[in-house]
Amino acid sequence: MNLTAKQLKKVALKLGYEIKEGKKHLLIHSDSGLVSTIPRGRIKAGALAAILKQMEISRDDLKNLLYIKRAEGCLNTFQRTSVG
Repeated sequence: MNLTAKQLKKVALKLGYEIKEGKKHLLIHSDSGLVSTIPRGRIKAGALAAILKQMEISRDDLKNLLYIKRAEGCLNTFQRTSVG
C-alpha cells in the first residue's frame, strides 16, 4: 500500500488526533501525549506498520477510512458532471 504523509494526516484527523507539522515530519498527538511521528513523502511498508500500531488501527480500518474519502470524492464528481 503506497501512502503519503498527507493521506495519513487526513486519517489521523478523522480519528480525532491532533497534528503538529514540522519541516520533515508530522507529529500525531492524542490527549495522553505523542502517538507517532510520520515522515513527509511516501511511507514505506515497515514505517506504515509501526505508525498504524501506534495509532491502534488495522490495515483494514485504514483502507476503509481511505475508501470512504475516495467514494465521497467520486460521488461529488458525479454530482457536478450530471447537473445541468
